[in-house]
Amino acid sequence: MSFFARQSFRAASRISGPSTALRIRAVQQSSRIPQRQISTTPSRSLSAPPPPSIPSFASTVGRKPGLIPFLLFKKDGNPRNKLKGAFAVGSIALLGGVFSTLADWIEEQESQAILAWNLVQAYRIDLHFSHVDFEKFRDAAEYYRDLVYVLLVNEHNLTQTEVEDIFEAIIHDAEGHQGAEKEALFGLFVSTSAEMRKTLEICDEIGLGPVETALRVVKLLNKSLHDLEEIVKDENLSRVALMLNEEALGRFEEFDVVR
Repeated sequence: MSFFARQSFRAASRISGPSTALRIRAVQQSSRIPQRQISTTPSRSLSAPPPPSIPSFASTVGRKPGLIPFLLFKKDGNPRNKLKGAFAVGSIALLGGVFSTLADWIEEQESQAILAWNLVQAYRIDLHFSHVDFEKFRDAAEYYRDLVYVLLVNEHNLTQTEVEDIFEAIIHDAEGHQGAEKEALFGLFVSTSAEMRKTLEICDEIGLGPVETALRVVKLLNKSLHDLEEIVKDENLSRVALMLNEEALGRFEEFDVVR
């Protein structure tokens, strides 16, 4: 406080008394307090915040299920790069062609294996032809069984035990009965065995290749098995017809044998 202010304060206190002096002191103290600056804070908006911006390349639909959409579109639904899409489609088409060719090759190899196995079996069984008594039903049936053995196991999905049980049932049933069914079976066994021997001799004489010879052998056996299926009508032997694979019976019919 300056000198002149103090003198004025003292003079006034003498003149006005204590109440006036208090008022003057309050005014002086208030003048010393610095004025606070009022902060102007912006009021909050009542509206919801704006949603995040979505890139222009994004799609809210997404990719449809399936192989074609997978190849042509990304996961977000936008088209893939044309070069990458063409490469993916070409790669899958190439793989499909490779697998198709491989499947055809495997099927061809399987067919050739079946032909080879049956040809070897036919030659092996034919070695015993002159030692078989075809006047006896059992001998003829067992010889015929050995001829179709490999074909039944590999093409008709029968086990070796099932093949033996089936023909044992046929023999047992036929030996106890005399009738047209037995005569038909007997004739089928003998005629097929004789025709097989003749086929092998002719193929050797004319120098027919192993594939063509095998086709003749398998076709002869398939036709014989079809006839066997037609002959066997008895309830105890109906399982023979049920176990034969009709698709396998005509598997090699489309192949032509070169004479």
